[in-house]
This record gives sequence, structure tokens and C-alpha cells, in this order.
Amino acid sequence: MKCDGKLVTLTLRPEMMNATWDSVNTFGDQTSEELRKLNHPAFVVDLTPLTYLGSSAVAMLVRLWKDVRTQGGKMAVICTHPVVLEVLTIASLDKVWNIVGTSEKAQQIVAVPVSLSHQEAERGVTRPTPPASIWRRIPIVAWGFLVLSALAAIVGFLLMNAPN
Repeated sequence: MKCDGKLVTLTLRPEMMNATWDSVNTFGDQTSEELRKLNHPAFVVDLTPLTYLGSSAVAMLVRLWKDVRTQGGKMAVICTHPVVLEVLTIASLDKVWNIVGTSEKAQQIVAVPVSLSHQEAERGVTRPTPPASIWRRIPIVAWGFLVLSALAAIVGFLLMNAPN
């Protein structure tokens, strides 16, 4: 993880995909702690070194995304590998995350907005903010349902094939 002012860049490495849940969770806790120190963090997640994205890493990223949102920040994900992108798409995270192909585009997305100039403020100029919507949260629910469905299928398979 690299912190540069308000910009936090997290690059996930392939070896993390083989780590235990506890290791990934601990790493997530440490990253979360750093994000909570910032007001309005600009958070970039770089997945370009990966050819696979495991469920523990996805769960960690969702938790970090929620932390960023709670702090009033923005998150962008850099992803170029089709398998990794497919995992994010199946989980419907592409609907709530800004997924881009370059670091430059990610940094543009999370850039702290420029405040109104003195002249604009005097003229009463305001900049619109997008309304919060419950519909933005639905893909996370869909992701949870997908994970639970997969777990139920695995348990069912194991029970059916268990020796009596």
C-alpha cells in the first residue's frame, strides 16, 4: 500500500490469492485503519498484477470500499485481466465501482474535486451532487446472494457425496 497525501494506492499481488483468510483479513484490517485516518480518501485499487481474484480478496475489497464511502471518499479499481474483470462483473461490483484500465484514469476518478472559486461562491454558483440511491446498494446484496448460493451448492454436493 502506498499513501501519497490523500491518495492511497493498494496493489494486490498474485501471492495474496494463495494466502489464508486470516492473512487477508489482517491485511484488510491494516489497510482499513490507514483509510480511516483520512477524510475523503482517494483510494485506487490496482488489480493489474492478477490473473485470478479469490473470494477472500473480493470480500476484503468490499469492506475497504465501504470504509472509503463512510469517510466520504472515492474508490477506483484498475483491472485489465479478463478473468479478474469477469469475477467483478459476476459479483455486480462493476455497477458500483469505477473499474478502469489505467492508473491515470483511476486517479482522475478519485481526484478531490476543486472547490468553488471566490467569485463563483459570491455569484451563488453551486455544483450538483448526485443523489444517494438505494439502488446503488442492490448489487452488493446480489453479490452476497451469489456467494451464499455457491456455498449452499458446495455443501449440498458434499452432503450428497459423503460416505454413509
